[in-house]
Formats: sequence, C-alpha cells, structure tokens
Amino acid sequence: MPRLLEDLDSMQACKPANKQAELRQNLIQSCWNHDKRLMLWFRLVCGEENPGRHHSPITNEKDTVTRVAVIHGMSLFWTTCLILYSTLRTASGSEAELPDRTSPVHYVCQLAEAISILLQPRAGLYGKQSAVLLLELAIEYTMSINPLSYETDGLLKTFRSLKDGLDNEPLKDPS
Repeated sequence: MPRLLEDLDSMQACKPANKQAELRQNLIQSCWNHDKRLMLWFRLVCGEENPGRHHSPITNEKDTVTRVAVIHGMSLFWTTCLILYSTLRTASGSEAELPDRTSPVHYVCQLAEAISILLQPRAGLYGKQSAVLLLELAIEYTMSINPLSYETDGLLKTFRSLKDGLDNEPLKDPS
C-alpha cells in the first residue's frame, strides 16, 4: 500500500498532462491488481464472493474474545481496502463508475463496528490499544470526505468522541 500512495502523490504532482495520464492509468491498473488479490484472500478466508455492505464476520461470533480475534484479522483487510479504494477512486475521478464494494465508506463502517467491540470491557487493554489505530484511520478518512454528508458527519463526531474518551481514560494495571 505505501507504493500506491507514493504513486498517487507522483501522479498528482506531475505537470505534463500526457505523463500524468500515463501515471494515472498505471496507478489504476495497480489498484485493480491489488483488488484481485484482496478479493481472493476474502473468498478464501470468509467463503464469500464479495465483502458486501451488510456482511460482517464479527457478528457471527458470540463471545467478545473470539470477536476480538476476528477483528484483528479483518481490520487488516478493512484498512487495506480503505486505503486501496480511496486511492482507486481518487485516481479514477468522480465520474468513474466503480463497483459498490470499492466504496471506502463501507470499510469505515466496518471499522466503526470493530471499534465498538474493541472498546468493550471484556476486550481489555488489548482492545483499547487495537482501537487507537483504527480510530485514527477512520477519522482521517472521514475528514477527507468533501462535502460531509449527515451520516459521515455523525460518524466523524462518534469517532472523535471515542478518541477523546480513550485519550482521557487512565491506563489500569491488569493485575
């Protein structure tokens, strides 16, 4: 993913239009190559074709400890999708018609669900520590949406409130 972001920066900084168009096409192709690998991983791990809007492997688990373990793996997938599809949509432009599964908002919502579970008391200190990075990514992405919709503004306020709660809570010794 770092390489994609470097390529996005290079494309955006490029002045000659024909060179920028070439960099754009290369970046879009690279994004689709990553997409193929991610979707293969998802099919292998989750046994489903598409990480649709309503699918969440978290809700299949009953106890918090198992949910936290599932979140650990899936949060890597969701954050990768968030970065990949944000890059793809930026490179493709707003007029491009892309599959629904490439909507970064879907992955922010999955992260929101994960964060709420990670902050449950049974998730312990590990859950809180794991939630911090997810919160930061969710906040950064949500702040980048222009203009904010009612829903994304609500998400941003919720994320900031959760982060403020974590920042102000003293760490307790687990013993």
